[in-house]
Amino acid sequence: KTVAQLAIAWVLMHPAITGAIVGARRPDQIEQNVGGAGWRIPEEDMQAIEAIYRRTVGQEQ
Repeated sequence: KTVAQLAIAWVLMHPAITGAIVGARRPDQIEQNVGGAGWRIPEEDMQAIEAIYRRTVGQEQ
């Protein structure tokens, strides 16, 4: 998977988000975006990503 696919999958799995608006300039980017939409990130990975996110935006508790 790509970083773009990870970002799309994370956004779509976030409980406070109901949809993702993404753009593309080339057909291969559309295919890449679709690959992120159907991907379920494992719970362990989601927890690690959330921890990094909280540290990055200064919300570590």
